[in-house]
Amino acid sequence: MYQNFRNTAVVLLLVIICSCKKQVEQSEKKVLILGNSMTIHAPNAEIGWYGNWGMAASSKDKDYVHVLEARLGMPVIPVNISAWEGNHKTFDLSTLDSYLNQNPFVVVIRLGENVQDLSGLNTSLYQMIDYIQVKLPKSKILITGTFWNNIPVNIVLAQVAKQHNIPFVKLSQLDITENVSFLGATVMSVDGTPYKITNQAVAGHPGDLGMERMANEIYLGIESMMQQAISR
Repeated sequence: MYQNFRNTAVVLLLVIICSCKKQVEQSEKKVLILGNSMTIHAPNAEIGWYGNWGMAASSKDKDYVHVLEARLGMPVIPVNISAWEGNHKTFDLSTLDSYLNQNPFVVVIRLGENVQDLSGLNTSLYQMIDYIQVKLPKSKILITGTFWNNIPVNIVLAQVAKQHNIPFVKLSQLDITENVSFLGATVMSVDGTPYKITNQAVAGHPGDLGMERMANEIYLGIESMMQQAISR
């Protein structure tokens, strides 16, 4: 009888340990988003932007990164690499190391709105993807299209995603008036002070509704990607 009790106790202990390990692994999961000002933009008085989150969202919790974070129930790390968009041919990918070293289980490439030079864009994307995959061989990658409709850039993004067997999430359908902020929209500064958007460059970014809808599209993309991974 003692032996049976002991065996039962051991089994229960193993179940508890496995359960705790699973909870710890879940709590350590995080998502990395490589984006531009729609993802995060530091305060800049010259353009009348005083937040430190996705530009034109009325507050931190309203930008797509933090809406997505709330839905996923895990940390989402936003990084602004608009410098890559401006000069993707010579961008130093090693500047991403400090973020990749945090071992995100999903990396979202959320770029394209500011790309002016289409020549070699596919090669630059290949290089970024390869760099991420070497650093994070077990992590998943998701590529999105642009929020602002840019057909040539979106064609490249979608083609590169397909060639690498990476899920692609289209966003350009969201580029409609109701999803975009506007001059005079009230937003919060980092210290919680309300002010109005006075710069058209800021106003052209997605407002709260656009941010929410963008988060939803990316969430569905991540959810679908993970379900496919489980079913394999």
